[in-house]
Amino acid sequence: MPSKSSQPLVSLVIPCGKEPHRIVTALLDMDAYFSKQSFAYELLVVFYSSDIHTRDIVHRMGSLIPHMRTMEVKSGVGSAIQRGMLDAHGLMRIYVPPLLAQHVQLYQTTESFFRKGYDVVSGSYYASEVTTKPPLPWDRFYQWFIRLLFRFSPRDSGSGWVAYSQKAAVRIFPLTTAHSDVIIGESLALARYENMRVKELPITASVRPRISFWLYMRKVFESVGIFIHFFVSGRASRKRM
Repeated sequence: MPSKSSQPLVSLVIPCGKEPHRIVTALLDMDAYFSKQSFAYELLVVFYSSDIHTRDIVHRMGSLIPHMRTMEVKSGVGSAIQRGMLDAHGLMRIYVPPLLAQHVQLYQTTESFFRKGYDVVSGSYYASEVTTKPPLPWDRFYQWFIRLLFRFSPRDSGSGWVAYSQKAAVRIFPLTTAHSDVIIGESLALARYENMRVKELPITASVRPRISFWLYMRKVFESVGIFIHFFVSGRASRKRM
């Protein structure tokens, strides 16, 4: 494995909104886990709609976390994820929101799947190995709707842990258009469209954001728009050329 002074093996892409209380613990926990590893890594915090207090807290933490970088986008979390994935330096680029920082414990399993040749590893509450599924009925509806819409693409269950190889990230994210977290489902659909190998990594739903029925409906409508934009109009294939 590369030394800690070389190109990062892992980049954690961390979109950060208005969450001054949560971000401190999240960054310290992520850094504590990866600082014990023998390879180089970076924490890439991408601000979107962040208040001054949140940004100041993160910047002050720079002296505690020397492997951290920051940047800012003017639009939503989807743009933050896209910018982070394209500007990251790591050979493996992992999306993880501050609320679900505990998922860094999944790194070793994730890395083993990359060694087997997978291009994308997506944490899933709905993988066949998970016995306790999230109880929200509209969540299950959304998952099946998206799978049918995008031709049985891997499920975006909102697990907050999706890892992309460097090659996959630079192929997928120039094509994404979503400004919300729907970008994760869009990226998984594009990975399938690009014939990449995608692995669903089972995660038991312990802590996850509470999402209202109406927010799911907004995600459905945004997903339909993405489908029309790329998979009906054929713009994905034209962009790829």
